[in-house]
Amino acid sequence: EVTHDVVVCADGIRSQMRERLGVVPQVSRSSSCCYRCIISADKLRELGLQEFCERSAIEFWGGDGIDKIVMSACSDHDVVSCYCFYPAEKNDIREDGWNISTTGENLANTFPGLDERLKTLFRNAEDIKMWRLYNHDPYPYWVKGKCCLLGDAAHPMMPDQSQGACVAMEDAGALGILFSPKYSSLSVAQRLRLYEEERKPRATRLQESSKRARTDLTERIGWSSANDRPGKLTIEEVCGYDMHAHLAELARKLEGSTAGDS
Repeated sequence: EVTHDVVVCADGIRSQMRERLGVVPQVSRSSSCCYRCIISADKLRELGLQEFCERSAIEFWGGDGIDKIVMSACSDHDVVSCYCFYPAEKNDIREDGWNISTTGENLANTFPGLDERLKTLFRNAEDIKMWRLYNHDPYPYWVKGKCCLLGDAAHPMMPDQSQGACVAMEDAGALGILFSPKYSSLSVAQRLRLYEEERKPRATRLQESSKRARTDLTERIGWSSANDRPGKLTIEEVCGYDMHAHLAELARKLEGSTAGDS
């Protein structure tokens, strides 16, 4: 047994600590599944597909529906990684987990109308995994006592805004700011309260937008702007966020309410 001033529960999408805090996830199956595969640059050159490992941009293949393939070169262009999303009814996965293996032929057959170059890539890919995607309702709270949730333990989200890891790093950044000397006058309980007030609304908005973007491409931040329809998450909102200013504003309100109470 150990005693700490703060416990950060960052144990992932299947968090056990979350349930220890009394948070019970409300989870539903989405309408989509996903394949993930990699292929080496050497194999791509052997297949005459070297252009896929030479490009630096993240490539998108798909349309307005659920089918979508996201491809990018990784590890200094030594490997190409692909995430391939498709309707669950094509092979409704009943088994749960992240380590379900399949074949390149199965992957290629899921997208019969796809460019033959990509189907060749899929048939020769390595480490092919498949999993079902789930929607998590936002949790009622992230903080209890001296414990707080962070990352996927706090806000599991669909991958369609590519923001899951980003939001987890924002969570960590918020804690780093709040537990810096700048806010040393606040108690641990006050700092954790500010953490939830600052992080939860923003993470929930990203979580809900990611869910919508799974079935509506126009919801994706790369296709949206401040001039788009009201209410849509935009690239400006995501990338122009000033966490320091937001925390300072929340701290002023907290100090004001505390002074009023006293």
